[in-house]
Amino acid sequence: MTRMNGKSVVWIFLLLIACAIGFFVPVPQDARFIALLKVILFFGVIVGLLYLMRFQETSFPEEKMEEEASIEIKTLDGIREGVSNISGEGFGKAFDIFSKKYLSVVRTAMAASVIGLFFRKNNDLVLEWGEDGHGVLEPCTFSPYSDADLLGQVIQEKRTCFVSQLPSGFSFSDPKQAKIHSFIGVPLLFKDDVIGVLAVGSETEGDFSEADAHLLEQFSAIFMDVLFTCRHGLEMELEGKIYKIFMEYLTQLKNVSDSHSAITLFVNSLTKLFSFDRFTLCLKQGDEGTIHFVHGQLDGLNPGIRFPLEEGLNGWVLRRSLPLVLADISSGEYQRPRYFKGENSKHGLRSFIGIPLGPKDNAWGCFSLESQKPGLYGEKAKEILSPFGVLFELGFERLRMSDGIHELKGSPRSL
Repeated sequence: MTRMNGKSVVWIFLLLIACAIGFFVPVPQDARFIALLKVILFFGVIVGLLYLMRFQETSFPEEKMEEEASIEIKTLDGIREGVSNISGEGFGKAFDIFSKKYLSVVRTAMAASVIGLFFRKNNDLVLEWGEDGHGVLEPCTFSPYSDADLLGQVIQEKRTCFVSQLPSGFSFSDPKQAKIHSFIGVPLLFKDDVIGVLAVGSETEGDFSEADAHLLEQFSAIFMDVLFTCRHGLEMELEGKIYKIFMEYLTQLKNVSDSHSAITLFVNSLTKLFSFDRFTLCLKQGDEGTIHFVHGQLDGLNPGIRFPLEEGLNGWVLRRSLPLVLADISSGEYQRPRYFKGENSKHGLRSFIGIPLGPKDNAWGCFSLESQKPGLYGEKAKEILSPFGVLFELGFERLRMSDGIHELKGSPRSL
């Protein structure tokens, strides 16, 4: 079934109410046509309500499930997904303060030597925050973590791991740290996926009991409740800031008088949202693409350079008129060219996102963001960039036509 947004449902519901009101309007005795119309309205209301009931039962839960599944829950930073230049002063900062103080309290309540909060990131396990009797632990990454390890075992089995005796011992971060010989690890679950581990350890064997393991499970449940509350709050906070930047860009675009100023304004707006080392605007010219404007890192790929549409990433976006997101263009043995084969490959750029400009099936241009940090852009970044691209597309086309008219007016007439 085709899905509708909330506004469509509201309009259909209001229409059904109007039809129902029409049914109850008194009808003169001799108005047979109106009476027949009321019968039709009645059946129309019934059919419409049944449709809405079916829509409510099937489409909304699926849409919500897909939306939630598309969001990284590993950390609150994952919600930003590339929108790194917008800080979460409210919920993000509040969660950071809460988590550190709360986990410190948990360590004290458990009489543990050390506590660690670990989150999964791809195939790595990252110690986001930890504390022992000497202070805060240095962040570290287990890359890749092993299912044979205690932390990996918690993730693999998706249940609490309690070990009262570890003769060889192990440490949460620094190998020079004192070894722990008692361990409890609780999985942090989102739906049926383990997104991390909350673990405590003691330098003494037999220092924990089954009751301690159950207590840590309760502490982790409270922590996850706060995490999800702050996650939803941070999402609303970021959406509000993105909308504000969007409206500011729309207002300022109306006052721009030439195409070059429109590009500059567009780049300045994007810098409020995303981190990037290179912005490129490309235009299609026949069977080739042309680098029209560059902001940031050049690497010899300057404005005016032409490239085939069949070889690089920007050509792919122009040729197919589709957005393209790559977490790492340098992954594996083959480094994907951005414009053409044989280009300078010592640029150090990793993340790439390209957005087409123009009609759906016939783009006349595209813009791309690139960063030296891998995995910086994702589907959320594409959703944010697309409406900004539509505004820029309309303004840029209008101003290019205006620039052309001014050039014609300023050129001498041919005899």
